[in-house]
Amino acid sequence: MRALTYATDSDGYYPLLQSSALRFGFALDVLGWGERWSGMATKMIRYHDRLSQYPASEVVMLVDAYDVVFAAPVVETEKIFESMQLPYLFSAQRYFPKSRFWRRLADQVMGLGDDGHLPNRFETERSGRPCMGALMGYAGALTELFSRLIASEARLNTRDDQKLLNLHLQKFPEEAHIDRECQIFQNLWRNSGVGSAGRFDPRVSHSELRVLPTARLENRQTKTHPQVIHAPMNLNIDPLLAAMGYRLDEVKRISRLRYLRYGVVPHVKVLFERELKAMSHSRGGPSGTNRS
Repeated sequence: MRALTYATDSDGYYPLLQSSALRFGFALDVLGWGERWSGMATKMIRYHDRLSQYPASEVVMLVDAYDVVFAAPVVETEKIFESMQLPYLFSAQRYFPKSRFWRRLADQVMGLGDDGHLPNRFETERSGRPCMGALMGYAGALTELFSRLIASEARLNTRDDQKLLNLHLQKFPEEAHIDRECQIFQNLWRNSGVGSAGRFDPRVSHSELRVLPTARLENRQTKTHPQVIHAPMNLNIDPLLAAMGYRLDEVKRISRLRYLRYGVVPHVKVLFERELKAMSHSRGGPSGTNRS
């Protein structure tokens, strides 16, 4: 199975994405290497163009480059997906599971409702929302999905593939095929530390994952064996990877400055834009003059 990713350089856990792909039989197809990062819209276009070159019936995985590691043989992964009989499958990402306030704020920023309330089909505290950082499907179905997302981006100018997907699925909830049981994808959340200093350690008593003696993984809640690990928000998963037998000497942690620049600042700008727009409307229009 091919696994598509978009990487401009070797940073974060990218070396382990490469080595784990080799270890488990995934054919890693890297787009964007050596290029200057020009935003999520470019990433979506590149994904679309490459997917359109594959046979429509081919199963393809799409993963982020700097925070994903494969954890099971490709034959097993493909067999599980095909048994689901879905056109594509999104990983499920939780955000701030212990804080309703921050979760609602994240929902608003990411286009999942102005009031911060999500339809139950999109999120529970345990399973999370559909995530663009790790997904898979048939090349034909994914090409069609990305065609629609790219067309929507031309109108909405979200500058964010995740927000764009969320807005799309609000209109077409029947297309939200989410791996809630973590049969293939396991998106992690910190169990120690805060913010960009967050850390996931499987030895922590309330950890959602445990490492088996075979170095395979088991989700403690669903009893499934995740095939792909995704650690967003610059999450440190060194303890987990060490327990799985990976060497960490090639790993170059993404600097907090880079993470803040590309992973936090764009969302903060969205918040400010929302507040300015709300203030403008409350004062009677763009000019700030009350017309009553």
